Formats: sequence, structure tokens, C-alpha cells
Amino acid sequence: MAPAMTPTRIVRETHRALDWLAAHGAQRGIAGPLVLAGWGAGADLAALMLDHPAVQAGIGICGFYDLEAAPVEMTELEVIALSPLRLPVVRKPFIIAHDGAESAAVSTEWHALRQQGGARGRLIGLPGQGPARLLDSLRAPDGALCRAVLDLLA
Repeated sequence: MAPAMTPTRIVRETHRALDWLAAHGAQRGIAGPLVLAGWGAGADLAALMLDHPAVQAGIGICGFYDLEAAPVEMTELEVIALSPLRLPVVRKPFIIAHDGAESAAVSTEWHALRQQGGARGRLIGLPGQGPARLLDSLRAPDGALCRAVLDLLA
């Protein structure tokens, strides 16, 4: 996340950008289902945007999901208000991917909470891959994450 902006402002600005995209995207050739993807803090942002009407699904790679552990300055209220793990489940599909490292436990916990709340989405662990290899798996047509997103939209 950008240190010059508060996490609350980043979330607000992202919502506004999605509002603009929903209103003007088709005029600029952007159409089809809107699936957000993020890595690290971006995974948390993608998860928080699931409540936007234009977003159909998302994928988070190595997210924090409980921002108490995130390496970002924020208030206690922001930790509560912006931690996907602490918020009501949004039932839109969301794929949670981790590399078996630090994000594995919280990813598993958030996936379980989403499942209990009736949300769809897979938990994909690719231990030892590292974030860069996970991104390759999303980018490559035969990658596990790319296939998971395509299955989610089918």
C-alpha cells in the first residue's frame, strides 16, 4: 500500500475507480465480468471490493486478510473495518491462493469462514512456489490459478 495514503483512503479511492469503470468502461472497450486480483495487500483490497456491485469475483494471492499483522501503519479502527477476516462474508466467488509460507494459516482460516458463510471459492496452496511463481500460475493459460479463475466464471 502507498505510505502517503491511509488504508481507508485507498479503499475509498478504489471504490470510486470501480464506480467510474462501471459507468464508463464499456465506452472504452472494457466489458465482461469484472474479476479483481491482488497480491499481498492487494489481495486484501480485492477481497474488500467484493461488495462493489460491478465486481463479480476475485482472487487473492498471499493476502494478510487480518490487517493486524500487515506491515502498514493504521489505526485500530482501520484494522477492524478493513480486515476481510473480521467482516461479514460477501458471497461472491473468491479464490484464495498461498505459497505455504506466512499467508497459509490466515488464508485457510478466511477460506473456512467464507465457506461457513455460504461463499464460493477455492483455497489453493502451492507450497514452495513463492509469490512470483504464483503470479506466473495466474498469467499462464495452463496455470493452476488461471484455470481456477476460468472454472469460477464458467
